Amino acid sequence: MLEDEKDGAVLSQEDLVWLLYDELQLAAAQQRESVSEQDRTLIAQLSSVYLADLRQRFILSEEDQAAIDELLGAGRGYVSLDDCREFLER
Repeated sequence: MLEDEKDGAVLSQEDLVWLLYDELQLAAAQQRESVSEQDRTLIAQLSSVYLADLRQRFILSEEDQAAIDELLGAGRGYVSLDDCREFLER
């Protein structure tokens, strides 16, 4: 989606829900106990552009960060599309 947006596409609300979902999955993957240290490093390298977008687009305040942390904590590192919709609607 980031590539589409870069090419001039306008993201819909549903696109933003999916983008947030995907970016949170990448962020959470690095925190899961089942992920090896080697995999964490690889995920960090491959996902840096997406995690930067997560911080710039969705985490605009300490309140936003707290809400994201709560989502990830409540789902033990997993989020649902409904969680992402609720976050964007607040």
